Amino acid sequence: MMRRCENAGTRPTVVSEPPTADMLDARWRLRRDAAPRVERFAGRDTYVLEDRRERRFYQLGEAEFTLLESLDGRRTLAEAIAITATNLGTSAFREEEAKSVIRWAWQRDLLMSADEDEAVVDEASNTASQIRDSNSGRRPTNLFFQRIPLRLPPSVLTSGTFLLGWLFSLGGFLTWLTVVATSVYLLANDWSAFLHDSGHVLLGDSWLWLGATWVGLKVFHEACHAVACKRLGGDVHQFGFAWLVFMPVAYVDVTSSWRMTSKWRRAAVAAAGMYGELLLAALAIWLRHLSHSPVVDRWTCQAILLASVSTLIFNANPLMRFDGYYILADLAEIPNLYSIAPRRLANFARRVLFGPSANDGAADPDESLARRAAILGYAISAWVWRIFVSASIMFALAFWLRGLGVLLAVFAAATWLLLPALRTTRSIAARLWVSPVQRWNFVVRGAVLFGVPGCVMMFAPWPLADRAPGYVEFSPPTYVRVQTAGFLREVLVSDGQQVEVGQVLARLENEPLAAEIVALEIDIAQTEIRARLRFQEEDLAAYQVELAKLDAFRERLAEKRDEAEKLTIRATAAGTLIAPRLQSRRDAFVPRGEELAVIGDPDRKEFRILVPQDDLEVFTDRVGQELTLIVNGREQPIETARLEQIRPRAVVQAEHPGLLASAGGPLAVIAATPQTNDEPLRTLARTWDGAAAAPRW
Repeated sequence: MMRRCENAGTRPTVVSEPPTADMLDARWRLRRDAAPRVERFAGRDTYVLEDRRERRFYQLGEAEFTLLESLDGRRTLAEAIAITATNLGTSAFREEEAKSVIRWAWQRDLLMSADEDEAVVDEASNTASQIRDSNSGRRPTNLFFQRIPLRLPPSVLTSGTFLLGWLFSLGGFLTWLTVVATSVYLLANDWSAFLHDSGHVLLGDSWLWLGATWVGLKVFHEACHAVACKRLGGDVHQFGFAWLVFMPVAYVDVTSSWRMTSKWRRAAVAAAGMYGELLLAALAIWLRHLSHSPVVDRWTCQAILLASVSTLIFNANPLMRFDGYYILADLAEIPNLYSIAPRRLANFARRVLFGPSANDGAADPDESLARRAAILGYAISAWVWRIFVSASIMFALAFWLRGLGVLLAVFAAATWLLLPALRTTRSIAARLWVSPVQRWNFVVRGAVLFGVPGCVMMFAPWPLADRAPGYVEFSPPTYVRVQTAGFLREVLVSDGQQVEVGQVLARLENEPLAAEIVALEIDIAQTEIRARLRFQEEDLAAYQVELAKLDAFRERLAEKRDEAEKLTIRATAAGTLIAPRLQSRRDAFVPRGEELAVIGDPDRKEFRILVPQDDLEVFTDRVGQELTLIVNGREQPIETARLEQIRPRAVVQAEHPGLLASAGGPLAVIAATPQTNDEPLRTLARTWDGAAAAPRW
């Protein structure tokens, strides 16, 4: 959705001049399709000038509005200034200010001379307007944002209103509410399966379906804006497509919604796209519920995520100039919030750094302090969000597009970050050069604002700085490992169960091992028969050979039977069994040496700490002292723990899988052998092994 409203009080520098020698003696009049009116914004009168031909709206101050309204083609500018002074008193314009307003209105083609033929002017202006509209999307103004405008035939809008207009009525809203509420209930009952499917949204060939679904949803989104605008009293003449960082999005121009006097109607137009997409998400949930096709389930999962989560994150976000921003601006009654807020922030920064004399645009004195603070807070939030989004886009370009992406990321950094920083630096340098007072203020205030916090951060102790990751283990732990590989067929215990020494925990199956034992038993029987025959034949040499074979077979059989016995996993210590994944590994192959569980005493636990190299001295000095342990899943930290020792060894091996970045932990790791991916991982930085003890908890 796109909507334009310009504030006349922030007009740019005008270079073109009206074609008249003496502006004060000239007679001007507003074009007949430039309609001024008075509206209520924020509890007071606001003056709006609508340019119906160009489909633009201008918010005017009282003085500008009175001056332009008094120009009727018969009065000179000097007479209009006198009338304005009579009506407004001290709030009226001086001559130069009035001339500036005339130049501004002339540049926007809002005025014409009294002796001009309006029909001829209108024809020429309409032709120029059509040329501007047709060329507006062809000029490459921004590498990362290209707009392709298209004319919207009235018949298309009429058909769309006929098909979708009922959604924006009381009956349509009740229908929408019913469908959405029931779909939420269905999704809650199917939540586990939906989460599973959502994890596969970007896999395989789903990118094509994802892109097509995205485009279709955005076209419907903008169609809802257009239909809502038409139904609530506006009109739509232009829609189109845009490339936003190489991603296709649709847009529709609903500037005419400014014609609506109710802020709630304007907010409804702004919310119509999200309203429509949420309905499609609800219908997709119903389709998922009624269908039993995996293909349909996968596609509906994509549609649900795009039409709900994605839409709410981006379109409902008021910090970006999308639907959420227009809703906020309408309800807060600040039509140009996105342009006003940065100026307020810049003005606030100037006052803080250079003093009150640097105020380049004070806010309205009648504006409340809370409203000023809200605008300033919005400006700061939008600025931080813009930096975050810009950095995210740059990293995404560099990651996804490789070489070309790096070049685009560098260009984006220069455009979005470097150039604004250079402009700010140049503005600061100009102020420092011109005004000695502001120069002194900048030095003193800058030292206080940046120097004091910098010194505090550098030299003051920071209580959260001395941290080290770690994990909890039994002291001492008894690890239950597989001694003979096999398939896990039986699990006879559960996680957290108390076990005794020798208790059977699980049984594995190894069919090749069982077959080898049977084969050895057959070999032993055959060898015994051959040895008996050789003895009866008194062939002592052959008899000794058979006896040697028999001893070897029996030795191997004993080894294999011992391995088979170890397929039954028994507890080697008494205590609490910790095996959260044991049940889920049933019928899975478990290699030799694999850890299945840990047995320990709950009253005896040790906290293993991996101390970073930079903090080794700090932790070494605190051996024997108390420290605070923050344990995941525990509401209160453990304040009575004591650091017992720092072992004199540095390690790069992964001590615990939960600490690795690949598992969501804080330690960055790489493969120990880069040539193979199946080698153990090692940490990028060395850590020192420490141990802490705490009372029972």
